[in-house]
Amino acid sequence: MFFQKNILSLACLNYSTMDIENKDNFFTDLTGITCKSENHILNYLIDTHEDSVLLCEKNNFAVKCANQTAKQFFRYQQTIIGDSVFKVLPFDVEDSKIEEIKNLSVENPYLEYDFTSENKDTYHLRVSLFKNELLFVVKRTTLKLENIGERGFKLLFDNMSSAFMYAKAIMGNKRRIIDFQILDINPIFESVFEVKKSSIIGKNISQTRLPNKDTLIKILARPARIGTSNDSNYYNNLTQTTYQVCTSIPYRGYCVAVFNDLKTEMMIRNDLIVKNEISKAFALGHNVSLYNAVLELVLKNTGSPSGYIGYFSRKGDIVCLARQDETLPTVTDEHGFERVMVSPDYTSFKAQCSLEQEIGLNILGHEVFLATPIISEENNVIGIIGTSDCPTGYSEKEMNYIKSLATYISPFMLSEIKERNYKRDLKEAKEKAEESERLKSLFLGNISHEIRTPLNSIMGFSKLLSHYDFDEKNAKFMEMINLGCNQLLSVVNDIKDVAKLQTKQTKLNPMPLNLNHLIDKVYSELIGEATIKNIYLRVEKGLDDKAANIIGDKPKLERILRSIVSNGIKFTETGGVKLGYSMSDGNLLFTIADTGIGIREEMHSIIFTSFMQDENVLERKYSGVGVGLTISKGFVDLMGGEIWLKSKPGLGTTFFIRLKYQPVNS
Repeated sequence: MFFQKNILSLACLNYSTMDIENKDNFFTDLTGITCKSENHILNYLIDTHEDSVLLCEKNNFAVKCANQTAKQFFRYQQTIIGDSVFKVLPFDVEDSKIEEIKNLSVENPYLEYDFTSENKDTYHLRVSLFKNELLFVVKRTTLKLENIGERGFKLLFDNMSSAFMYAKAIMGNKRRIIDFQILDINPIFESVFEVKKSSIIGKNISQTRLPNKDTLIKILARPARIGTSNDSNYYNNLTQTTYQVCTSIPYRGYCVAVFNDLKTEMMIRNDLIVKNEISKAFALGHNVSLYNAVLELVLKNTGSPSGYIGYFSRKGDIVCLARQDETLPTVTDEHGFERVMVSPDYTSFKAQCSLEQEIGLNILGHEVFLATPIISEENNVIGIIGTSDCPTGYSEKEMNYIKSLATYISPFMLSEIKERNYKRDLKEAKEKAEESERLKSLFLGNISHEIRTPLNSIMGFSKLLSHYDFDEKNAKFMEMINLGCNQLLSVVNDIKDVAKLQTKQTKLNPMPLNLNHLIDKVYSELIGEATIKNIYLRVEKGLDDKAANIIGDKPKLERILRSIVSNGIKFTETGGVKLGYSMSDGNLLFTIADTGIGIREEMHSIIFTSFMQDENVLERKYSGVGVGLTISKGFVDLMGGEIWLKSKPGLGTTFFIRLKYQPVNS
């Protein structure tokens, strides 16, 4: 530790007082490296020192050079060379101390001071005489900041996304590096190479189970030997992964190695390149997509004049996502997607089967055609990058480049395929549902017609028989027959109306009508039902008879009001039903409120659906097939209005209908 912290000061002190003939031996003993140049000695001492070092002239304190630590610590720039060292230091030096430094001599070649800066950081300064120059060695001693830095470095080290190894060179004969002792590794290294830190620290690489140990030692030895950083490729045959090994030398004889997955690095590189190309295209106002940008890169880097990118459809042909080749036979399918037709004889189909790049000659009018499969993580071919007629042929480098781009776009293409298939399935399901709805409506229309024909005969003969004199018992039976026929006729008419609404055969028939008279008619038809159940039926009119003359479809409006009021009477046991209307923002607002059983909130959004009844509440206690509200909403929508409700179980229900107010005089 003493050697690391004080070697520069000791060297400067001894070197400055040493005879010329002893200087070479001193340096060799000190460092273990033979060097006969004084400049080399000085540079070595400065550059290998862990503290900040500034070399200055003695007469005017002008800065001559600084080591890497000082450059980083003081944000040292080349422009301060020649400036006074006291302008560079992060603290102020008193004139008395400057005078002491100026008086350094061979008899008194060394001084030390402690300083505090304006931001309360503390520093230790050592000044040494070196020949006719001064060495300023600065160390920050603020423990709080140093601890934060150490924790930060440890946190960075442990959370690196790359594998990291720190090792010490093992020397053999003639100071040749023969192995490395592993001093430290990070958690990612443990995961990548499937080793435990406790079982590998302190061991030589040759003593471990790391793959390709000889290759790894050679990769680390070169930078450790020549003292510079280096990049090399290293293959891990356990995981069949190629890593880019970036090495650097913190101290002579020691090596730091960072292992990056070459495939991941290429993905990141391609991602940046593709995003850059897309950004440039957008900036120029071009209509561009990911696949267009990738295809442009492929053609640009291979010199190919034409090509395409596409995925294999369920039919086995290729759906183009990007294309620059007018010679390929294409067709636009029923969903609007362009397809390149592929037969089993084409190179693309061969690539699909082999999962490898295939080169074909004289394909589709091209001399050379290269098909690069796009493979998913499940090792399935999902698409093809096709390029043709590269002027220099397709070298291994160009083929690998296209292959790396195919790997890059694979997850995007898989997502694109899933989205397109989902939209296609959704469209097909929608078409099937619409066809099913059409057939259902057609069936309902036909069945209502078939039922109504014999029903008319039954009703006709039952009315004919009612003219005969029957005893009281048979007369009651005839009344029941007529009542059943009327109910059945109402159901048939409802089904017929639903079918006509769903097939959009229902038309409006506007005519003059008096709204007050219409309200009175509904009241007179339904007051009997309310009286039988001993509940009230009330009406409230919002306009006088003159203003109540409007234009509207009288049968449909009457059907809407009668249906909802009838439902209110049906589901009310105590209280009653109120029918009324008023003007609201220039529109007619009808309200039909009852004090009946109410409707659960989850049923509000589906209550207008055909044949829908709240089985939890009704339990089939009430008659009807559940199409009255469906027909009412259909008629309201046809009139350009809206209908909604408010209801809670046990608190009754209120229906609201808003229709356009159109008086007769308009």
